[in-house]
Amino acid sequence: MMIWMNWEQTQEELRSRIKAQRGAQADIAKRAEVSRATVSEYVNGGRNIPVGHLSHILDVLKLDMTLTAKRDG
Repeated sequence: MMIWMNWEQTQEELRSRIKAQRGAQADIAKRAEVSRATVSEYVNGGRNIPVGHLSHILDVLKLDMTLTAKRDG
């Protein structure tokens, strides 16, 4: 299933999924080599999700992301 989202919507979806998956924040922090407090900041909307952490988040959540070119019109 393909869902069209902008970056803000994508971040909100990822935040929601991270909150719903037990242990996800700790696993993301470990893989991204940052503190759990740092992950908590962006999960709770205190700051944007760092693009460098995106692959770790997708791995933990067992998600794939597909980028497509914008359609004209």
